[in-house]
Amino acid sequence: MSSPPAEWALNQLRELLIGALRQGPVPRHVAFVMDGNRRYARSHRIETVEGHNLGFEALARVCVCLAVQECDFS
Repeated sequence: MSSPPAEWALNQLRELLIGALRQGPVPRHVAFVMDGNRRYARSHRIETVEGHNLGFEALARVCVCLAVQECDFS
């Protein structure tokens, strides 16, 4: 679905952002408004629920990497 250069760029950006966030105090509790997962799913021609699952999994990985203790998703 995605090209290898695009995936590489996204991974680089993700690592850069996580590195920047680790420089300061990380909040114990964060909340996310899940917006854009339906558009992502449509643009990648996958089921809407799969777009929501992928969005959740991506944010959950970031929270684990940053050791955030509580996350809310809506």
